Amino acid sequence: MELYLYKAREIGSNKIVKSEGRFESEDHAKRHLIDNKLVPISVKKKTAMTTDLSEFALFRPRIKTKDIVFFCKQFGVMLEAGISIGGALNILGQQSENLTLQKVVREIDKDVQQGSNLSDAMAKHEDFPDLLISMVKSGEATGNMDDVMNKMSDHYEKQMELRRTIKKAMTYPILVMITIAIVIPILMIFVIPGFVEMFDDTGIDLPLATRVVMAVSDWMVAYWYVLIGIIVAIVVGIRLTKKTYPGKKFFDTLAFKLPLVAKLSKMSTTALFSDTLSLLVTSGVPVFQSLEIVRQVLQNTVAKEEMDDILKGVREGNTISSSLVGSTIYPPMMISMLKIGEETGALDEMLLKTSDYYNKEVEVAVDQLTTMIEPFLIAVIAIVVGGIMLAVIMPTFTMATELM
Repeated sequence: MELYLYKAREIGSNKIVKSEGRFESEDHAKRHLIDNKLVPISVKKKTAMTTDLSEFALFRPRIKTKDIVFFCKQFGVMLEAGISIGGALNILGQQSENLTLQKVVREIDKDVQQGSNLSDAMAKHEDFPDLLISMVKSGEATGNMDDVMNKMSDHYEKQMELRRTIKKAMTYPILVMITIAIVIPILMIFVIPGFVEMFDDTGIDLPLATRVVMAVSDWMVAYWYVLIGIIVAIVVGIRLTKKTYPGKKFFDTLAFKLPLVAKLSKMSTTALFSDTLSLLVTSGVPVFQSLEIVRQVLQNTVAKEEMDDILKGVREGNTISSSLVGSTIYPPMMISMLKIGEETGALDEMLLKTSDYYNKEVEVAVDQLTTMIEPFLIAVIAIVVGGIMLAVIMPTFTMATELM
């Protein structure tokens, strides 16, 4: 039997299905599709030429947070409707727009049919976050898988909104910096040389600022390729540095110390910490295990190192709030709220309130950052571009005065 790729339409729903299977011949494949209420559209023997590029690691589409949201939401809806886990996986393996998620879900469905737990089958795939796998395991133990999936859908939607909010704050500064990086070389390479020739012909004495601008312009015209090489080297160097632990830690530390972004970084980390811990504790996951999962969810290396200290404190018998005392990231208000929750036995409820509060605080921090950074960036543009133009205009006025 050989491997065939097929594309077919479901009878009744007109849904398009793409998959593969082993058949004796093309006719055998078509008969199999018809028997399973699928109308064949195309059936091809799988070769190097017919293989989908998405099967290669280089072209394989990533499973993003929005795909995880789709998976959890649809799974939860189908379980609530009384569809079995196997049936839900079968449907999800056909409905997802992400081809990688389709393939992964089909593999999970196959493992589940062979007797594996859903959590164990999902754990084989790195595309699924540890948090989701732990929550699915909790759902299997308590029998409320539909509730778990709905909670996870809400959780990842919150995370998407959090990232969207942070991106919103960073978009304007990035666009301004890109604009400056484009405008300055254009001025130096194409505009300033025209003024240089004019000044050379007149022979007037030029101010220091003008001579500096002209020297920079001459260098950029002569060695533009070196400039491009420097820019590429800086970008590549930063990307490679961030892949190393010391480099990532340096940039993560910087995020918590830079005046304009420190507050936003701390608020977003606090929101992620409280939101994830709230979800786990309210779902019945033991506190220490919940903290270990939170550590995995946090992306910042400085925050992870603090979590190591917190885990050590809890392991020694301390409460979460007492282990958080002295933190350079988490605010005293959050620590106080956790302490109240621990003392009253309502930690899950207090975590939920803390999560809602700090998600709103992130939005406030974004608005404050945007308000503060806009005039700062306008001033930078005025100083840099305006300074270059002023250095050129000053001798022009001098030259016009002498000619009069």
